[in-house]
This record gives sequence, structure tokens and C-alpha cells, in this order.
Amino acid sequence: KVKSMVVPKLEKCLQVVDDVSAQLGREAESVRGEARQAGVKAKEMIDMQVEQIVQQVDDLEQYRHKLLDGQCDDLASQLRAARGVIEFSEKLGSLESKPDVLFP
Repeated sequence: KVKSMVVPKLEKCLQVVDDVSAQLGREAESVRGEARQAGVKAKEMIDMQVEQIVQQVDDLEQYRHKLLDGQCDDLASQLRAARGVIEFSEKLGSLESKPDVLFP
């Protein structure tokens, strides 16, 4: 008689355990899927941020080259001007050694 009372209760307990186990399995799979999606989204965001940083570095590099090119052009102009001054002073110096050319 005890066996007939205990067995149905044990079977019911086992059924509850099976149901809970199945539910936990479904929830675990759902959580794994959400985690995969979150991981994919995180990777996409990181990739996008890396692309933005790379673009900013490229932009800065181009800006630096423009600045350097501008500075080089300025220096080249200054050098041409200095060369002109030197040539002029050399001509003046050669004329000073010939006073008859300066003051005939």
C-alpha cells in the first residue's frame, strides 16, 4: 500500500524535474542566442569604431602632409628670396670694387 502511494508521487516529482530541466534547457539556449547576438553587435560596434579611428588617423596624416608641404613651400620661397639678396649683394660688392662703374 505504501508503494502505491509513493510511486505516483515519485513519478510526479520526476515529471516536474524533467519539465524544469527542459525549461532550463530552453532558457539556456535562449540566453546563449542572446549572448551570441550581443557578441556580434559588440564586434560590429568595435569594428565601426576602429574604422572611424583609422579614418581620423588618415585625415590627420593628410593634414600633416598639407602643413608640411605648405611649410616647405614657404621655406623654398624664403630661400629664393635669400638667394636673390645674396646675388644682389654680390653684384653690389663687385660694383663697389669698380668705382668707375658706379660713379663714372
